[in-house]
Amino acid sequence: PDRTRPNDAALELGLLFQMLGRTAEADGWLDAVVRSTRGRSVADLVRVGRAAHALGEFRLANEAFQDAADQAPSDAALNLAWGRLFLHALNRAEAAKSFQIVIDADGTSAEARLGLAEALVEESPPAALKAAEIALDLDPSLVPAHLLVADLMLDREERGEAQKAIDRALAINPSSLEGLALRGAIAYVEGRTADFEAE
Repeated sequence: PDRTRPNDAALELGLLFQMLGRTAEADGWLDAVVRSTRGRSVADLVRVGRAAHALGEFRLANEAFQDAADQAPSDAALNLAWGRLFLHALNRAEAAKSFQIVIDADGTSAEARLGLAEALVEESPPAALKAAEIALDLDPSLVPAHLLVADLMLDREERGEAQKAIDRALAINPSSLEGLALRGAIAYVEGRTADFEAE
C-alpha cells in the first residue's frame, strides 16, 4: 500500500499493526486514511470512519458514517462499521438498528448477527444468545461469538456449557486472551487454583 493514496489495504494494514501493538506504525497508516481526501464515495467514507474509530476519533468517525448514510443508508459495510462504533459508545439501541439493517439485507452476515447479539446482551440475554448461535451457524470459526455464548452461559451459571464454548473458541484461536481469561475464571470459581494459575 501507498500512504499517499490510502485504500482498503492501507486501512487493513493499519488495523493489523494496531492489533499487533505496533502503535506508531498503525497510527501512521490509519492517520493517512483519515486524512485522505481522495473521494467522497460511500466506500471512501466508510474507510475514513473505520480508521477514525480505530484512532479513537469517534466524532470524526460518526461524521464520516453519517455522510455515507446520506448516500446509501442501507449499505452493509457502513452499517457494520457504524454498529461497531455505536457499541463502542455503549449506544446499544442504535447499534442494534445498524446491525438489523445488514441482517434485513443479508440474513447470512455472521458479523451482523454477532453485532446484534452484543447489542442485545444487556436488554435481552436470551435474544443475544439466539443471535450469537445464529452467527455461529453461519460461521463456526467466529471466536467472539463463542466467547459471547460462554459469557452468557456463565451469567446463567451454566459453567459446563460455558466451558464447551470456551474450548471451541480456543480450538480456533489458542492465543485468545479473552478465552484464556474466561477459562481461568472458571477454574478459579471452581477452586482449581493450579489450573487458574496456569492460565
